Amino acid sequence: AISFNTTAERYVEGTILDDFTDVDNWELLSPEEGSANIDMSGTNFTSTNERKVTGTNAAKLTYLFTGDDGVVLISNLSAFSMNPGESENFGLWIYGDLSGNTIEFLFHSQGTDDISVIADTLNYTGWKLVTTDMVELNTENGLVFKGIAVRRIPGGDTSGEIYFDQLQKDIVTPVRDYDEHIALTEFRLHQNYPNPFNPSTQIRYDIPAESQVRLTVYNVLGQNVALLVDEKLSPGTYETTFDASHLPTGLYIYRLQAGDFVETRSLLFLK
Repeated sequence: AISFNTTAERYVEGTILDDFTDVDNWELLSPEEGSANIDMSGTNFTSTNERKVTGTNAAKLTYLFTGDDGVVLISNLSAFSMNPGESENFGLWIYGDLSGNTIEFLFHSQGTDDISVIADTLNYTGWKLVTTDMVELNTENGLVFKGIAVRRIPGGDTSGEIYFDQLQKDIVTPVRDYDEHIALTEFRLHQNYPNPFNPSTQIRYDIPAESQVRLTVYNVLGQNVALLVDEKLSPGTYETTFDASHLPTGLYIYRLQAGDFVETRSLLFLK
């Protein structure tokens, strides 16, 4: 098992545009309004205190794609204006879901088409300050921030949960001494990535308190096929590789036990 910090950075906070105390200035767009190939019954955008960087709340996006070209659009009704000549960067704290899908920042510039910036790939879990360089957008006109898009890419998960906090501009260049472990408040087993996979995949899990941890993989018959972790671990987020090259193609179940906490998920091995 490898312990890692999702975001190993400390930063000087910029100008806060939205702290997500509520989401009154945001609107989740339906397929008729711009989103595509999503199930609205499984897609929601709300304010929550489940996870947050600072303050009282953060925003939570739960999404469910129904097709390969799915995209969730979240429109910002405040339409924040910014001048690339004055603001060099723009950022948002994002708690990734390890889905492999992408996050895009959406802007509008007068006299040009809308601008979509691929800000990051969700191949991580935990909080991360995702930024984009405004100067690189290379526009002489002022920009208006229009919203956020989550786009499914080939092989990306069809569903997931993402959290957002502290939308801001004018962020001072970070220095690398931020410890993300202090943000962990609950045990959690994340979906493996990639999934399906061949022959190996990554499994991540959160341990908020020192615990005896056991991570096991079973086949659909309930037979133990791999013991990945069996040791006492300190608080942190961990990553373990599961190599299935010696196993037949099929569906497998992986199980995390840490003290009294138990959670299981499934993964698909395709040769």
